[in-house]
Amino acid sequence: MFTNGMQESKLSKIDIKDVQHDVLLAMLKFMYSTQPELNDIDDVDLLSLTILADRFDIPLLQSASNLKLVEEISEVFYFVELLLLSLYIIHCV
Repeated sequence: MFTNGMQESKLSKIDIKDVQHDVLLAMLKFMYSTQPELNDIDDVDLLSLTILADRFDIPLLQSASNLKLVEEISEVFYFVELLLLSLYIIHCV
């Protein structure tokens, strides 16, 4: 981007619009960290982070954010399942 004659190579600046600040920051921390963490990001941001990782072709971040998103969705479904089971038991008693 900075070496192939594009506008950014002349300005030494990249304008990244339509990205939340915390999502961009999480991507940069992931890229420049030896131990990337995704624990401080909520579900909505995880989806945005996955999309951003795809947009900038960062497959490791895309995989990590997808995995974290699936883990959090699985937890929600587990609690919904417990709630439904509880309601079923209450209804049968």
